[in-house]
Amino acid sequence: MISAGELTKRITIQVNSSAQNGFGEEIPTWTDLTTVWAKIEMTSARAENVETFRNNLTKQVSTYEFTVRYRTDLDRYIRIKYKDRYFEIKNIDNVEQANHTLILLGEAID
Repeated sequence: MISAGELTKRITIQVNSSAQNGFGEEIPTWTDLTTVWAKIEMTSARAENVETFRNNLTKQVSTYEFTVRYRTDLDRYIRIKYKDRYFEIKNIDNVEQANHTLILLGEAID
């Protein structure tokens, strides 16, 4: 179980939703679900090749763990906003299946 003193960062959890543009077409958007206290740890960073039509580029992929108190309203189709960065959630772990702590594994979206 995590202590309250370890949860020192404020993160916003966003859910995927949709809105209509001026032509009545559905466009994907993100809506704030909640803001919670979290512990944030960078777990890895790697270079990844990305091929484009004209170039072969390398981008940095950083993986982070966001530890939060247990919630029942989260799934893999959320993202996290922390300061001016966004993180795509790759996995959610209910630590020891105890319903006290969740670890959200996310990759930085750059």
